Amino acid sequence: MGRLGEAERLYRQAREIWKQQLGETHPDYAISLNNLALLYVAMNLPNAALELMQDAIAIENRVIGEILAISSDRQRLAYLQQNRYNFDAFLSLVQQHFPHDPAAKQAALDVLLRRKGLATEAGIVLRTSILSQRYRHLAPQYEEYRQLIRQQAYLRFQAPPQVRAELPQRLDELQQQQEALEQRLSRQIPEMNLEQQLEQANRQAIAANLPPGSSLVEFVQFRVYNFSAVEAKGEARWSSPRYLAFILPAGQPEAVEMLDLGEAAEIDEACRQFRRWASGGDSTTSGNSRVVALDLKAESEDIPVESYPDVGKHLYQRLIQPLTAYLSAQQVLYLSPDGELATLPFGLLSPDGTRELMGEYELRYLNVGRDILRLTVDIPVELSQPLVIANPDFNLGLNLPQAHPVDSPNSPQRRQFRLRLPKEVIVATLVTVGLLGVFGLLALFPELAGGLLLLGIMLLPFVLPRWLELSPTTPVSSSSPSSLTPGNDFTPATPFGETAKIPVNWGSLRRELGTEGGMRFAPLPGTQLEGERVAQFLGVAAYTGGQGVKSLLSQSRSPQVLHLATHGYFLEVTAQDSSSAETSLEVSQEDKLAPGVDPLTRSGLALAGANTALVSGDLPPEAEEGLLTAQGTLALDLTGTALVVLSACETALGAKSIGQGVIGLRRSFILAGAQTVVMSLWNVPDVPTAILMDRFYENLFQRGLPRTKGLEEAQGYLRGLRVGRMRHSWLTEAVIAQVGVTSHESALFLKELSAKPDDSMPFASPMYWAAFVCIGDSRAIGNRE
Repeated sequence: MGRLGEAERLYRQAREIWKQQLGETHPDYAISLNNLALLYVAMNLPNAALELMQDAIAIENRVIGEILAISSDRQRLAYLQQNRYNFDAFLSLVQQHFPHDPAAKQAALDVLLRRKGLATEAGIVLRTSILSQRYRHLAPQYEEYRQLIRQQAYLRFQAPPQVRAELPQRLDELQQQQEALEQRLSRQIPEMNLEQQLEQANRQAIAANLPPGSSLVEFVQFRVYNFSAVEAKGEARWSSPRYLAFILPAGQPEAVEMLDLGEAAEIDEACRQFRRWASGGDSTTSGNSRVVALDLKAESEDIPVESYPDVGKHLYQRLIQPLTAYLSAQQVLYLSPDGELATLPFGLLSPDGTRELMGEYELRYLNVGRDILRLTVDIPVELSQPLVIANPDFNLGLNLPQAHPVDSPNSPQRRQFRLRLPKEVIVATLVTVGLLGVFGLLALFPELAGGLLLLGIMLLPFVLPRWLELSPTTPVSSSSPSSLTPGNDFTPATPFGETAKIPVNWGSLRRELGTEGGMRFAPLPGTQLEGERVAQFLGVAAYTGGQGVKSLLSQSRSPQVLHLATHGYFLEVTAQDSSSAETSLEVSQEDKLAPGVDPLTRSGLALAGANTALVSGDLPPEAEEGLLTAQGTLALDLTGTALVVLSACETALGAKSIGQGVIGLRRSFILAGAQTVVMSLWNVPDVPTAILMDRFYENLFQRGLPRTKGLEEAQGYLRGLRVGRMRHSWLTEAVIAQVGVTSHESALFLKELSAKPDDSMPFASPMYWAAFVCIGDSRAIGNRE
């Protein structure tokens, strides 16, 4: 210990040996450079260390490019996570010794922009390269790759009992085949070596492509290296992770700022607490997440905006206040979060509980600042018509017992058609019919008119009730659709009326994972209205009920817009989770939804037949497995799709991979080709979400607003929406009756809202309007400027 001079001489000798034997581009030579750099820091020679580390990182960048060109997505993620130590050490050096040095901060940002989100970048390059004209010959192999993903999904959810003993082995074989094929595809595409692209993705190029007056804020979590630690004394080399924020103004690549935001553990816990507050306190991402029964009165009452939590003010002071000295009011900010920050609703942060960040700046979200360059490149692809799936029949193919007797007048299992007219209309109709009858009878049968008219008046009390209320008793059953023509699977139910007595299942008012009669996913009839209204804006018909099948997604090619209104789920990996569940002959519903520890198989969306698949029931071929997991999303073709909206619960959540984003639905839809993804951070209530989405699509396709701006305006609209304004739109008798056709609960919810004062703001709480975030291209659809 303490013989640093002798250590320097030996390290120099080792460096020269590696250089002579292996060359200056070998990864072992880079290791020798890093070892010498660490020694120089201990000797208080940080400038020499910085130069050596930069040389080592340049070598590592070339090696990473070669690794990406021959590996699968899973292997890329694993490699990048396992080889972060030199990157973290470099950031530690700059943070500890060069916090105010412009050149060092610029170098650190360049390294970050080339390393962050690399696995996702490689996946996007693979897809776009194969689907371009240049590599069309690889399309059959890519289709085989997609089929391997689908086979795994089929076996997970639909494997017959006789093959379950071999299921783990078979799934492992398919995954190995998938990865081997992905590796072969990568090797045949020179662009998969991202070295050249990453050299061009520097701060100069990004600053030049940022809109004038805007700034990029790039967050990164890194482990702190203790350069002075002596391991022989038991001192740890690595300290607790921290967050850094880099600020890059548009057009000013030299004006980089770097700010130390503090320890990651404290900030991450504050983020989780703040998200729980914003979601109303009942959002959870644990594997035990279930439907929480809603009290209609509590939801429909004017919920006062809770006193702003201290944790929100604390997060503002930690994450935002240090940045404000380098930002301008009302500036456009491109935020690229990392770690737990990727699930934080930044717009709600406030220094005092009155001024929110969304009011101070225009916020835009990116996975990495490098996306600014990718999103400006137009992908030559022929888009197909938009696709809207809402209110899928999760029990498709199941013969469920009737919850009520078929002959019960209030049974929701009956199709009931009732003509309910205001008294004024009835009286006017009777008077008109009576007068016409009198004159007609007098003209034709003057001698009988008086007697017939008197007889009609006497029979009217007996005939009128039958005329005003007809109730054929046609039972509703879950069955396979005969065709995939949208709009034919509309199942009328009892329309809402003042005297209707309807058994209400409040669980269906939330789009989250739950139980309904032993099933995993409760019905969501309220999403039908949302789907139909969205489809009207898009000029297409919505696929609902038994028609909302997975094959619509599997067979679709580059829809301009994809809107999915259904259940979403993400199940965290717990200490009890392991892949051993798959070795059992009895595979439970829990095991099917959360097999093993792969985050790609633990998050997904429920489609028609989802519950049927979970109980190993028989599904029609077009339903496939009834569930679309994040892994299955990788097999979709969304190349050039301008907008994907996941109108479901917790679709923005997933496993946080430091430096590589959130591994779940959000990353998978981006890898599938989507330019912009709108998804939720917590469980979303049904009716407010339908209103939000209606306004969002109106903003996009009638007002021509940019994507992010359209969502922000819709959120502000819902937040400030008063009952008085709703009376002419969502609270009319016609709309309530229309909602009641498919959702008793939603209609009752609207009916109770209509009884409130005009100045009531029922959706002022963030839980109703702040859950959704817009990630990716923020511009107006069709705008390539």
